[in-house]
Amino acid sequence: MKKFLNYALIVLLAGFITVSETGRAAGQSSITAVKQNLATSEISASSKAPAAALVAGAVTGHGVNVRKGPSTSEKKIHDVLYGSRLQILEEKNGFYNAKFEDGTTGWIAKQFVTTTDKNLLSETQYSSAALEESYEKFKTTYAAYTKLRNKASYDEFKKAYLTYRNLSKLSPEYKNLQQNPALTKIIIDKKTYTLTVYLNDKPVRAFPIAYGGNPDGKNKQATGDSRTPEGNFKIGYKDVRPYEPVATRGMWLETKWSGIGIHGTPWPDSIGSKASHGCVRMYSQDSIELYKLVRAGTPVTIKGETAAGI
Repeated sequence: MKKFLNYALIVLLAGFITVSETGRAAGQSSITAVKQNLATSEISASSKAPAAALVAGAVTGHGVNVRKGPSTSEKKIHDVLYGSRLQILEEKNGFYNAKFEDGTTGWIAKQFVTTTDKNLLSETQYSSAALEESYEKFKTTYAAYTKLRNKASYDEFKKAYLTYRNLSKLSPEYKNLQQNPALTKIIIDKKTYTLTVYLNDKPVRAFPIAYGGNPDGKNKQATGDSRTPEGNFKIGYKDVRPYEPVATRGMWLETKWSGIGIHGTPWPDSIGSKASHGCVRMYSQDSIELYKLVRAGTPVTIKGETAAGI
């Protein structure tokens, strides 16, 4: 009997030790699991934490320089138009590093950006009537600016051009143009200083331009005379160039005169005047837009100063 009791006692002790070890192991497993869960939660929380919201802004100047870095000593890489939208990425030395609506990124002085002006930041409401009205106002104010070239006419033109270009890019015809560049044709009118893109003979998008700097504005007669040739041509090829001297897209025409093209300019104040060496100049931002709407082979007609306007 005594032997049996001793044996039972040994079995109970062994069971107690086993249960204790199991409990301890379970406890350690639980602690480990908690630590792992915390670590996983921290990683998950970190990976799922929302990124800081980008601040929307709009450009308050016209033909404003965009630079490679946050300083006026940095290289110019672009210029942007009044009312152009942007997303602010960071701020440094009185500049914003921003991504602009045409897809380019660079540094712009804070003084030329608003984040609060509702007129510039509100969404454009499209209607065909509003587009037609804005087109007429653009033509009227731009004609006044090309004639007077003073601050008052410039301010009226830049505001009208903002409204027109925003509405024009929302039209069904513009969207069709984007999908069918083979249907595009261009008419450049020296009299009105405009380049107009047509789809099936309907004007869809007009751009302000500059052309040959020869004061008489007549048809090109000889190499080096700074006149822009008149007639019917087509785009031979397109390319991407540095901001200076072609800012930043070139669409080069097949003519008997070498080096004649449609391209952006690093001198935005020259738009609306006779200023080039024979090429057709556009705002840098506009050249990027046009580049996407045309292709090699797009027909181009250049009308003289006595031809009918747009």
